[in-house]
Amino acid sequence: MKDQYIHEVERLLPLPRQAKKEVLRDLEEAFASAAEHGETESQLIQRLGSPKEFVESLNEQLGFERLSGEIWKRKQIIAIVCAAILSLLCLGVYSAAKAMGMSRMIESLGVIGGADGPTAIFVTSTGPDILYWVALLGIVSFAAGVVLAIRYIRRKHKDGKKDQ
Repeated sequence: MKDQYIHEVERLLPLPRQAKKEVLRDLEEAFASAAEHGETESQLIQRLGSPKEFVESLNEQLGFERLSGEIWKRKQIIAIVCAAILSLLCLGVYSAAKAMGMSRMIESLGVIGGADGPTAIFVTSTGPDILYWVALLGIVSFAAGVVLAIRYIRRKHKDGKKDQ
């Protein structure tokens, strides 16, 4: 009964891992303290309320919904910046390689044979051009950054309307 209650509270808590561990540790201590004072698990659960009521009560006391919103915003900004950096890096490598004429690498392996003149073997890539994949990764990361930025702006706008 106690383990099921604690597991449900853990599932409902919208907190970072460390803060969630602290709340669950305090809840474990509450169950241990209740047992020491002769209170049963069901009596303590009745006093605390359902897991949902317990989490709502904690939210009223601690205001962790606002905290989880701040964490979400920070993670979104980091994801947007990472997507932008990856996009710039990939498209920069692609542009530099194209400017240097490295779209297909052709290498001479050396001179072979004993003919009248030297004979060279040239090997060209028959597979997909690596620069194609670099450019594609740059475009996809740019698109992901745009989508994340739009989501961030919409949520921020929606949160701003709630506050008014």
